[in-house]
Amino acid sequence: GLLDEAAFTQDETRLLTTARDATIKIWELPSGREILSIPSQGDSYVQLSLAPDDSRLVTVSRRNELAVRQ
Repeated sequence: GLLDEAAFTQDETRLLTTARDATIKIWELPSGREILSIPSQGDSYVQLSLAPDDSRLVTVSRRNELAVRQ
C-alpha cells in the first residue's frame, strides 16, 4: 500500500514504515527484507517516531490515537 511515514533507526540498519493498509513494517537494510509486520487495531497509522535510543516507537493513528511500543 501507499506509505504514510518512514523512520530510520539510529544505526540506519532498519527502516520502519506506516502504510495505508494499517500496518507498521520493519525492514532490514540494505537488503530490503521485511523483518516484522505489526497490524493496526483497526485504524491506519499516519505518524511514527523512534526514541533517540530506538527503545520505543510512538505512533499516531488517523483517529489521533497515540500509542507507545517498546
